[in-house]
Amino acid sequence: MNGVEYAWSTVGDLLRLSATLTLATLAAVNVFSGYPIENIGQHTLHPKFQFRLQSIYGYDSSLGSWHPVLRSFIGFIAFLLIWAGVISAGVIFNLFEAVNYEADARVWVQHSQYAALAICLMHLYIQRYMVKGVSHPGGPREKKIRRVPHWDEGVRSLPSCFGADATVASGGTKKSFWDNIMDNNSSSSRSRSNSDKKQSRWRCAVAEASHEVTTLKFAGVKGAGMTGEPSGRQMWTLDEGKSCATQVDEALVQKLACGGREYDGFDPSKNPNSCDKIFRAQQIRNKMREGAVPPSLDFIPSTAAEAAKKGFHFYSMLQTEDGHWAGDYGGPHFLMPGIIIAWYVMGKPDELLDAHQRQMMLHYLSVHQQSDGGWGTHIESPSTMFGTVMCYVSMRLLGAPKDSEACTKAQTFILNEGGAVYTSSWSKFWLCLLGCMEWEGHNSVPPEMWLLPNWFPFHPG
Repeated sequence: MNGVEYAWSTVGDLLRLSATLTLATLAAVNVFSGYPIENIGQHTLHPKFQFRLQSIYGYDSSLGSWHPVLRSFIGFIAFLLIWAGVISAGVIFNLFEAVNYEADARVWVQHSQYAALAICLMHLYIQRYMVKGVSHPGGPREKKIRRVPHWDEGVRSLPSCFGADATVASGGTKKSFWDNIMDNNSSSSRSRSNSDKKQSRWRCAVAEASHEVTTLKFAGVKGAGMTGEPSGRQMWTLDEGKSCATQVDEALVQKLACGGREYDGFDPSKNPNSCDKIFRAQQIRNKMREGAVPPSLDFIPSTAAEAAKKGFHFYSMLQTEDGHWAGDYGGPHFLMPGIIIAWYVMGKPDELLDAHQRQMMLHYLSVHQQSDGGWGTHIESPSTMFGTVMCYVSMRLLGAPKDSEACTKAQTFILNEGGAVYTSSWSKFWLCLLGCMEWEGHNSVPPEMWLLPNWFPFHPG
């Protein structure tokens, strides 16, 4: 066997060894975990909504990393592959002749393992000390946005289905959403005086309650089932035609929900954050109905310990039934449009977003629009093309007329800033999905990657 044949033979041995170790490692961890190999990547459903993603034992799909012991095996397999690559490079580029190793290829093969080891160590050094992590914030923007966030002054009134007690009496004159937005009517407060009537009440359903709401909505959809951990999940739903529960001191509830501060209504020019006021009021109201005594607004702590106890008391009134503290994740303006666009391309199913939820989404988008007609990437940022394109498209899909004041102002902002082609890649993806932009205009992830098993390091999920 001459030198070249010996080198190729060694390459073949290394590749076979790498493949054997890979299969043995994956098989061993699945045997130890008790997961049937055929169930890898499959979902299992449980009547109580328990969920497990069957995947490779020791692989954390959320972190995208393996257990340290498994990483050592994977690292060794990578070393073998690099070693095979170094030997192959020597044969292809005739490095034997270049360094006079033609007489004894075994010396080249032996030395090539040190080159492979050096490559592995260099990779580790570069990854550890020279390459910034994906979450590294980077430096300041070279070209800062000159705009500053600005909203027209004035309190934004809620549609009549969202009053101080989040209720509205059924019946009465119907008004369109746009009528409700434009007019500061107080029909909801008048209707609350009729306590003998059936009412519709917005409720933040949490944990198992949220799963029950979703399961009920999709009851008529063939093949639909719940997956995911119920704890920590929350969603708003409208309970229609429900009788009023035990009444509490609503003025106290509202003052506690505002943290003891005066609240004259939502005015984004003063504070664009909602501060979870409606959710807080719901939690405090429910706890008071159960007999809980809220912290006294008249008591002013005189020591740090008293202040801590009062704060602990207050936040215990906000804790949900499954133990976590829920909150509005309404800061980013690019998240909600995703579900709106998905709802639209799936045929606008009411099971996913019903008419009441769509109405509230329209209201949320309209009250956060800034004076220049745009929306920020998040609710406190100056208007950006990213936030504006996403929010404008969402309003149109939800039924906002193109010639409405809000949509006209948004169109003007987009055109004055150069058009939607200047939006971000995330926004372009949604535009392509809607058919508003050609896929050639977006560097998309090949969809075939979703066919890879969940444990694969390059899986998009």
